Amino acid sequence: MIDERLDREIEVGAKARPRYKTDVIETDGGATVRNARWRYPLFTFEFNLEPGDPNSNDAESLHEFIDLFHCAGGQHETFRFRHWSDYQARAQPLATGDGVTTDFQLYRVYIRGAVSRRRKITRPVTGTVVGYVNGVESSTTVDLTTGILTFAPAPAAGSTVTADFDFDIPVRFDSDELEMIALSNDLDQPVNIVLVEERE
Repeated sequence: MIDERLDREIEVGAKARPRYKTDVIETDGGATVRNARWRYPLFTFEFNLEPGDPNSNDAESLHEFIDLFHCAGGQHETFRFRHWSDYQARAQPLATGDGVTTDFQLYRVYIRGAVSRRRKITRPVTGTVVGYVNGVESSTTVDLTTGILTFAPAPAAGSTVTADFDFDIPVRFDSDELEMIALSNDLDQPVNIVLVEERE
């Protein structure tokens, strides 16, 4: 992974598409039977880069983006992306302590009524992760490449384990080709860019 994110201005302008995978089978009576294939969604992000003054910092951002594409080798390498409408998680339930387990996976939890769904987080942001046992901040370390939060000591049996954190999404280019429009003799505008979340 290239452990960097895009400029905020690029990320904010992206169109986000979360996608689940569900098999829907129609019965003879017209009802449906639905089978969820994925526990977590996969996101795609679509955008064009719009330069301003070719002599401004916008031009530098275009060059940096093109460099990223080449360093990534098209689809080969992943990098971080922030979905600015959903990047902060607070008081997220992780598990119930058993007095033995010290390692807990970070999850972003979505709740509506009595239904909840968890999204596995593997790329938390450094300096943002805080672990709690029964609402009290505890001594923890976090693996920024897996999202595993480690408590010392293990949370007591029956205790509620939660966490606060910011997170990024691991993505890759969806193509080995990059479409660009020449704006000047030394500046190209990448267009029709699609980034795909990579499951970790």
